[in-house]
Formats: sequence, structure tokens, C-alpha cells
Amino acid sequence: MRPDARRRSRRPERSPFLLKRFLLPALAVGFIASGPARGGTVFTLPGSLNGKAGSSSAQMFTSDTGGYTMYATGYSSTVDLKKDTLELGKAVFLYGKHDGAGESGLGINRVTDNEIGSKQTIEIDLSNFYSSRFGAVTLKIGSVQKNEGYALFGGASGPTDFLHAFVDTSGNNVVTTYEISQSEMLKEGGKLYLTADGGNVVLDSVTVASVPEPGTIALLLTGMTTVGLGWSRRRKVS
Repeated sequence: MRPDARRRSRRPERSPFLLKRFLLPALAVGFIASGPARGGTVFTLPGSLNGKAGSSSAQMFTSDTGGYTMYATGYSSTVDLKKDTLELGKAVFLYGKHDGAGESGLGINRVTDNEIGSKQTIEIDLSNFYSSRFGAVTLKIGSVQKNEGYALFGGASGPTDFLHAFVDTSGNNVVTTYEISQSEMLKEGGKLYLTADGGNVVLDSVTVASVPEPGTIALLLTGMTTVGLGWSRRRKVS
């Protein structure tokens, strides 16, 4: 048999063996153990809150998956983006808005359209469960029209750290998102503060990414090593 023909005859035998014996089981173990890498915990707002909240104290929201709890509190506030400062005033009532089309979310009662204005802030408190077991946190902010925007601060004991500001100048954004890294979330003690930067906005959702457990990573590495050893052994046998 010609050398090139011999090479062609080996591949159909080796590939199915490796696929069935090593690769597929390893990938199956990794997939089952790891689950989704991101988006594991989602708080879709305003949840069950419909209209004005019952009190001006912190309101509890339960995640769509995982059963985690987030607390949100409304405040009157003063923001100065030239100095990157945000000062909280008295607690105010939250409002659950269900208008759809980018106009649903968590806002402040008796503000224009019951949304978050530039003189109000919503504190987003994930500190009761957030740790290094979790990844980045993504906020989805709705009702962002032309020349409207938001500012985001963080801090375990108040809005001490400016994180991000956005203003829509195109008039095309109804819903926008911003991601806070794991290191930032840990630094801020799991607390964020959202206020408007011109106009009014609503907090649409909060998504907390999951991070594979160390045991899961070890399983994946074991599976990859098994595939490599299997490939090497088959080459020697051939």
C-alpha cells in the first residue's frame, strides 16, 4: 500500500475512537459540572413591585435563578460629575414601573414618569451574597432617550467611588448596559448607586455572572489531560 494511502486509512479508525472514548466523555463532564459561565443570577426588575413601594426602607428582590436576594433603597441625592461626587439625602419610596418597550424597571415614586431623576439615587445592595464565587455584574438601564443618561458610583459605606457615566447623544438607545468587574465589585463591598445624568432612567435588571468552582476547573483539566494521554497512546500503538 502506498504511504499516502496508509495515512488516509488510519485516520477514520483513530478519530472515532478518540471521540467516543475520551473527548466526548471529558466534554460532557466539563459541561455538566461547570454550567453556564455567565448570567447565572438575574434580577429582573421591578419584579413583583407594581407601583409605589410599601415603605421607604430597603426593598428585597429575589433573583430569577438561584434564590439570591438583592436589596434596593431609594434616596434623594445630589450629584456633581465635575467633582465625581454623589451625596445621599433622605430615603424615598421606590416605584415599580411596568410600561414595557424599555420603559419598565425600578424607579422613584413621584418623580417624572416615576423614574430615577438627577436628584434621586437607587442603592443596589448585593453585599449579603456577593463574593469571589461570583463574577462581573451587569446593569441594564432603561428609558434612556436622547440627551439622557446615568452615573454609577460604588462604596461599601456609601457612594464614595465614581465608576461610570453615560449620556445618549444619538437618540437611538432605549436600553443600555454596563458591566462592573469582579475586582471592582469586591472593592466596593457589593454595593452600587445609580442616579440619572440628565433626564430620567429606570433600573431594568441586575445580572451577576457565575464563576466555575475550583473543583470544576480541576475536572476540566483532568478531562483535557485524559484526552491528551489517549491521543498519545493511540499514536504509539499505531
